[in-house]
Amino acid sequence: MNRIQVTVPFDRTHAVFDILSATPGIQENRLLRLSADNALMIQAHISNEHLHDAIDRLKAIGVGVDFGYIDVTEIHMSLPHESEVGESAHIHREPELIVEEIYETVHRGVVLSFDTITFGVLAALLTGLGFLMNNGTVVLAATLLCPLMGPMLGIALGYVIHDRSLLIHGTKNELTLLALPLCSGLFLGLVVCIFWPAFPLTLLGHIEHGELTEMSRYAYFSWLDVFVALFSGAAVAVSITHGDMASLVGVAIAATLMPPAVNSSVVIVMALWIGSGTLVSVAAGAFYLLLMNIAAIVFAAALMLKVKRLGPLRYRSSTWVAVTNYRRQKSEQLYHRAVPRREDEGSVESTS
Repeated sequence: MNRIQVTVPFDRTHAVFDILSATPGIQENRLLRLSADNALMIQAHISNEHLHDAIDRLKAIGVGVDFGYIDVTEIHMSLPHESEVGESAHIHREPELIVEEIYETVHRGVVLSFDTITFGVLAALLTGLGFLMNNGTVVLAATLLCPLMGPMLGIALGYVIHDRSLLIHGTKNELTLLALPLCSGLFLGLVVCIFWPAFPLTLLGHIEHGELTEMSRYAYFSWLDVFVALFSGAAVAVSITHGDMASLVGVAIAATLMPPAVNSSVVIVMALWIGSGTLVSVAAGAFYLLLMNIAAIVFAAALMLKVKRLGPLRYRSSTWVAVTNYRRQKSEQLYHRAVPRREDEGSVESTS
């Protein structure tokens, strides 16, 4: 159950109230009007499955786009209690979160920060140490720190909703984060070749004799790996639209993005150091695995977002509806006309 609060000018009150009254899932006994100095607030309780429909109807007449504000909060408990059991007669595939919540969640994962870069470097170094120790537990732990999934979700969501800015920023930041394990792997491989010169030969011996090690596990991919990546991409899309961030831990483990990135760069240094064509093939196979994982995850995530009925919004007067900054002036603060942003700007300007 959610509480939706709509703040609109007085002259828009009747239209908004009529829409909310006619929206399925609105509890009429909890539909309230609250007067303010220069506006009127309408509050209502609405079920999760009808929330998206209510917001779409409000945006269709300009609420949250051309005038007014829409605020949604989740209700954990309300008295007297009204059970929602048996309310739904069929399974809904719409996302549990409203589109703006999904956008904000994905956008936070796309933005680069000091912590994100630090996690990327630490994950790469832990993965490299796991390879050198031939310890799968360390490699597995490093995948939990991998920050590569955030920008990939930005790419998928940006494509689905036709948000070019999100798509471009997601692509740029994904390439930036990919550079971290690749550069860290090159550095680690050089250190190993200088201070542990026997390791490249040992690794080559394991590979030539067909012995399975942590590094050789990420030297190639099969059609089964393609399905793992596809299912992982679909799972991460469902998690982000459902608001279940805990399940992203399992998706991060299954996606295996960091290990092939580090493996390809570490092994290529060793291959060049000892002049081994076999190790060059191993490095190339790991890099191909990385590219396949990224492509499959982005594709599956975008497809699942489509299945969840996330698409270009019909009702918007800016690049992305409800993601706007308003210039508030006196009594006209509830009216706003969004100005389309330039591609190099991260927010939408508006004038009153």
